[in-house]
Amino acid sequence: MTFFKPDKLRRRKIEIDRSVVSSESPEVQQRLDRIQENYRQLDAILIELELKIQSDERLKAIDDAGVDFEQTVGIKKKRKWRPAGTKPKRAGNKSANPRKPR
Repeated sequence: MTFFKPDKLRRRKIEIDRSVVSSESPEVQQRLDRIQENYRQLDAILIELELKIQSDERLKAIDDAGVDFEQTVGIKKKRKWRPAGTKPKRAGNKSANPRKPR
């Protein structure tokens, strides 16, 4: 039993179209430079934010005191995500054969 006809399986030469945008084109280089600059800016923002957090006395006091975050700030801790259908199923309420009536 054959799945493919012989003409579908014969070798063909692959031709590469060089007229499309490649990694050496100026458009791609501009996009890559822009992305790299955006990452540099993000890194600078994150470093600045970390320094502000370290120098903020209120945040240091909360961290050092071991205060209940939910009570102090009013934000509840997120529960762990579980995929749907992970609840334990009761054994015995289904028949062994799903097509068999109960």
